Amino acid sequence: MKPLLLMMITGLLTGGVLAAGKLAGQVPPLTLLLWQVSGGGLMLWMVLLVSGRFPRWDRRHLNYYLLGGLLGVSLPFALAFLVL
Repeated sequence: MKPLLLMMITGLLTGGVLAAGKLAGQVPPLTLLLWQVSGGGLMLWMVLLVSGRFPRWDRRHLNYYLLGGLLGVSLPFALAFLVL
């Protein structure tokens, strides 16, 4: 039950971000993306600071973080915001 609930919440939040991007018509699309990614990164760092668990900083992990961020978040949302 919990995985289904988390998946539904993720879908609602993703759809909400795209709908909010369409409503904020006067703001440039890549500015919206910048604020979205910056806010998410800041929240993630706050959770990491509170929990005391930090990611690894070696070259292999940094490449994974960069590719994961670009292909999983930044590029899809940039394209979606530009098309809106």
